[in-house]
Amino acid sequence: GALKSGFYNLVYEDIKAVVETAACQALTKVIIETCFLAEEEKIRACLLAKYAGADFVKTSTGFGKAGA
Repeated sequence: GALKSGFYNLVYEDIKAVVETAACQALTKVIIETCFLAEEEKIRACLLAKYAGADFVKTSTGFGKAGA
């Protein structure tokens, strides 16, 4: 997806849009399929979620080929 392709601003903007839509009425959680990411991508994904204002980061949906 966008993260693997290096479109970091797109990832940030997508997360930020969800955070702004929630507008303090709901907590926001970003789920990162870490089994598909390199270490640097995991770090970048977490930082993008943090800077966009997400409340939580979860490391896996459980549907990937490996665990978190």
